[in-house]
Amino acid sequence: MSNTDVYNIEMSKDRYGLKMLLLIGVLFSIMALMFNKIQQSDPQPIITPNYTMPVVTNKPIYILKSYATAVTYQKNNLDKNNYIDKVEQFNKYIKKLGYKTISVDEDKVGTLPNDALLFIPDAIALSLHAKTDIKSFLNNGGNLFFNNSCGFSDEKGSYIGDNFVKEITSLGLSKNKNFATFKDGVVFTQRLLSPIDNKYKGEILETSIYDPVPIFISSQDKEADILLTTYSLANPPLAKDGRDDFTTEESGVAWHGYYGKGKWFYMNIPSYVFYDVAEKDNPYNSVMNSILNFLSSDVIIETLPFIDKEKIVFISEDTEYKFKNFKKFADLAQAHHVPVTAFIVSSLAQKKEHQTMMREIARNPYVEFASHSHNHKKIIETNATYVTQETAGSKTIIDRYSSQPIVGFRPPREELDLEMKKQLRGSGFRYILSKTQRYMYPKFDEKYRDLLIIPRHGTDDYSYLINLDWDQNQIVNQIKKETNFVTALDAIFTLSIHTHLFAYNSNINIVKEYFKYLNENPQFQPLNGREIAKRVIEHANIDINYKKSGNLITLEIDNRNTNPVENFSCKLFKNPNIKTKSIRCDETPGSKNTKNPEATVIQLKHLKPSSKTIVYIEVQ
Repeated sequence: MSNTDVYNIEMSKDRYGLKMLLLIGVLFSIMALMFNKIQQSDPQPIITPNYTMPVVTNKPIYILKSYATAVTYQKNNLDKNNYIDKVEQFNKYIKKLGYKTISVDEDKVGTLPNDALLFIPDAIALSLHAKTDIKSFLNNGGNLFFNNSCGFSDEKGSYIGDNFVKEITSLGLSKNKNFATFKDGVVFTQRLLSPIDNKYKGEILETSIYDPVPIFISSQDKEADILLTTYSLANPPLAKDGRDDFTTEESGVAWHGYYGKGKWFYMNIPSYVFYDVAEKDNPYNSVMNSILNFLSSDVIIETLPFIDKEKIVFISEDTEYKFKNFKKFADLAQAHHVPVTAFIVSSLAQKKEHQTMMREIARNPYVEFASHSHNHKKIIETNATYVTQETAGSKTIIDRYSSQPIVGFRPPREELDLEMKKQLRGSGFRYILSKTQRYMYPKFDEKYRDLLIIPRHGTDDYSYLINLDWDQNQIVNQIKKETNFVTALDAIFTLSIHTHLFAYNSNINIVKEYFKYLNENPQFQPLNGREIAKRVIEHANIDINYKKSGNLITLEIDNRNTNPVENFSCKLFKNPNIKTKSIRCDETPGSKNTKNPEATVIQLKHLKPSSKTIVYIEVQ
């Protein structure tokens, strides 16, 4: 929880050549936008259900029409009506969501109410006067949505760079790559812990981007709310020029922030992303509503997805062939104090030659025992007796060694069906480590609601050693890169290894180097599967409600768990001009402050079972 204010409530007690390159990028973007309907390929269908939030504000939304952008189009022998058409399409889209819109010329920004909502779609050029008025509007309490290469040119159509975006957001064009066009298969993924709160956080959002987009990084380490990813959700996207070295920071798509008394939301992508989707299946409606909710709210409170932990790492071993290598993995975990999970093939565990090792590892406090079936053979589409042997039967055997009944299962071949899940649930399993999914946060099975599915997001050792044939340094560096990327989305990075691959011979050095990296970077927090499942289940059974009245924020926390919850945490997002004066609840709180005024972490040391807690936050 670095870089935030933390409150603990204890309840029981540039050069010419570069400018030309960027101008070419901007002009290329304009031309691509002009012909996007011709260039468009059929997008893959979005399988997420329709979801539209209620209207979050009754204020009108001012949509800016930029005279300077029309001039820039004409100067470059492009039809200005293409720009006007894009603004009109965006305007219609906002109206369809149920909001009132008012068109405003850029020379009228100075006349807007101080707390108005101003949207500036696809305005690649702005006059100097308009830029000054927009910053003044923000400084006085205005709320701004803007996107793409906003203000990169002036009213004469001359390229002037990214200063307008940078002055408001602290984002600047990356020195490595100013613009990029991405290959098909690029998707968006929203961070789990963000004030841009909607149903699709942590899930794949598909789209098509036909045009180059500016690549930004933050001079103030500002984290993106939405990132460009691949379908694996473990890596940045691949550019059309073959570039695959995008950093986590360069993969950002959208950011939020504050300027003076006002708020802003910036996206580096074109506005057609919102409306260029089949209307009945458009998840971007929910995204836009959550953006409007952020811009319309003084404060937003979000719970930490894993109670009090961030940047979670889940390391597991499929303990199967070359079974004796299990001990090397377990010894490394203990030596480096890294919690791990072993998914054990029980028919191998019960072999006579493995008894001493199994009992020794069972005493290792850093190793959780779980099941990888009894025989490690195909289970789906077999008979119920065989499924019972592979699920409940394996549990009975592994429970003999474990200090507590095992609760985790990893299916062979990552194959699951209803019969397997039924028997897993009935025999006492509580979580499954599954294959890569379209979502990042663990979900309860649709039919068996108390069976948790933890998706795997991270390249496994089979891919590294068999499919890629990389050397050890390449593998370690890629694991580090994926760790940073996945945890930047507030999701779980999973490293799945095997006794006959990463734990075999000198390959174990890959695991050793990664454990050393985790020790040297304590911001990453390794948890075993049991602990992850416990936190997700607790989180699912806690509801929060809050309201702001004057200078008082009232936060109600409803713990529906039948057990106490320790260190429950939530994050309060607010304008730095709103100062936290005090936080109190039924008993005397203590507090610990750090530097960042934009976010306050409120942590309650102990939530009683089946209880409601009221927290009063006084601001000024």
